[in-house]
Amino acid sequence: MARFLLLVASAFIVNTATAGLIPESSNPCQLGGLQVTYRDERYPCGETVSLDVFSNGKPPGDVTLDADVTEDNKYYTLVMVDPDAPASRGQAYWLHWLVINIKGDNFASGYHGSGSGKMDYAPPSPPRGPAHRYQFFVFEQPREFGNSEITAPDRRGSFDLGAFQSEYNLDGPVAGYQILTQNV
Repeated sequence: MARFLLLVASAFIVNTATAGLIPESSNPCQLGGLQVTYRDERYPCGETVSLDVFSNGKPPGDVTLDADVTEDNKYYTLVMVDPDAPASRGQAYWLHWLVINIKGDNFASGYHGSGSGKMDYAPPSPPRGPAHRYQFFVFEQPREFGNSEITAPDRRGSFDLGAFQSEYNLDGPVAGYQILTQNV
């Protein structure tokens, strides 16, 4: 029985790694360490909110990395994805936002546009149907990247977060957040 469980766990890890996804069963709220504010309201991680909250098309007014997670002299990458968006090639994320080189001290006091945007913010816009999860992940960078070192993905769909993390040697995710919304 122990061998069987080990085999099943190994297959799950291999399949997850090859799909390039943080496991669907993982909840960014369990990582914690990240607070997100839309329209001057801070929503608890995992909460379902009205699609109207995002109707102005603007990025969150504040994204704050908890002080016990961040280090002033480190650099971080912020990624916002929708794991529930349909993908043309198997499982993948829809990339909503990608920012690199956010300095730790800027993140701890609330991210307000510092860093280098590699993919402009696109607000949640799920199709009609069940709620979609919008997940924010923060990765620690090995160093500050030169602006031309990281190229923007050529499209938002089928974003391979695992490959991106591996290619740029990002540690983590060190923090996470999730909000849900639905188009009814």
